[in-house]
Amino acid sequence: MFEINSEAVPSRLEVGNLVSERFSTEPKKIKIRKISGKFGSKNFSVDVFVYNSEEQKNKIEIMRKRDSIHIQEKKESAEAKA
Repeated sequence: MFEINSEAVPSRLEVGNLVSERFSTEPKKIKIRKISGKFGSKNFSVDVFVYNSEEQKNKIEIMRKRDSIHIQEKKESAEAKA
């Protein structure tokens, strides 16, 4: 469980970047299960799993549509920077 203080609900891309900075790992080794918050609160709880390798993550976790959107956002932001 990871806690984030933000004005609005953070996107999966923002959460992935924060977790990768905090735990010094690559975003592709991170699985974000759930982002939740209470109405009127600026604190959000995030269920996150950090794996040793991307292969281990792919072996254990099921790829869902929302995860593919997260991957596409990362690719688009990387292309925009280049």
